[in-house]
Amino acid sequence: MAIPSPQSYLDLAQEFLSQGRVADAFHYVQKALEIDPKFAPALLEMGKILEQNGQLDDSLDCYAEALKIDPDLWEAHWLTGIIYDRKGLQALALQSFQAVMAAKPDMFPPAEHLKLAKVFLQQQNPQAAIRSTQLCSPLPEAWQVCAQAQIMLEQIDAAASSLLQAQALDPMVNLAAEYASLGKLALKHHQIDRGQTFLQTALAMQPDLSDAHFYLALSFLALGQLREALFSFQELVSINPNYAPAYYEMGILAAKLSQWEAADAFFSAGRTLNPHIYPQVQPLIDRAQDIQQRRSN
Repeated sequence: MAIPSPQSYLDLAQEFLSQGRVADAFHYVQKALEIDPKFAPALLEMGKILEQNGQLDDSLDCYAEALKIDPDLWEAHWLTGIIYDRKGLQALALQSFQAVMAAKPDMFPPAEHLKLAKVFLQQQNPQAAIRSTQLCSPLPEAWQVCAQAQIMLEQIDAAASSLLQAQALDPMVNLAAEYASLGKLALKHHQIDRGQTFLQTALAMQPDLSDAHFYLALSFLALGQLREALFSFQELVSINPNYAPAYYEMGILAAKLSQWEAADAFFSAGRTLNPHIYPQVQPLIDRAQDIQQRRSN
């Protein structure tokens, strides 16, 4: 007579479970674990039974124990993620689902990988977002999300390449926000000409993008091109009259040119919209007001 093995008991348990005979299934899983307490497939099955009975914490313990024995047991990661999601613990659920996607990427359609990449991006986890986009690269939006993550990591060349790839897959895709962010990043790294190119690309896609106008104007200031900077600021406030930083920058520019009346008007407009930004220009604001008061007297 053959000696029962953990696998034979597990086979019986799974058969009973498929018939809805949960108590019998539980009995035979216990039998399997009595023979081998570290039999990961039996721990997995025990977790399923406990979950079915509503014992979520006990189920999580079984899955965790199974994963200690076999970290590559993707189904335990998957079921753990489902329970965490049910309990409202989304961050932990995502960690489990990420482990599944890494182990069994073909289980999921590209759209699911893209959805996860967006969540990672929202959680300020750009490295994980990039890894997820690599599993859905046929989708133009995957390259767009990848570029957003690369911008977050300040990888200018990689982000520019990703945006070009997105455009190659879908020439109609609107990447204005990404090109504007990339332009701002290039300016931060003192790549003025390149930053201007990115910002002009953004404005070609979306002419009313306020941030792109603002940083393009700042790039002209960095190059000493004051007339072009003033024109860009004026174009910005004609599009978005409530963009307070533009008025402060125009006030600074007017003060540099000793145009104190214009400076006072620009600063006044900026302070009306938002008095709490640009504290560093308070001396200029005071001087402009003082000059205007002396002139009026």
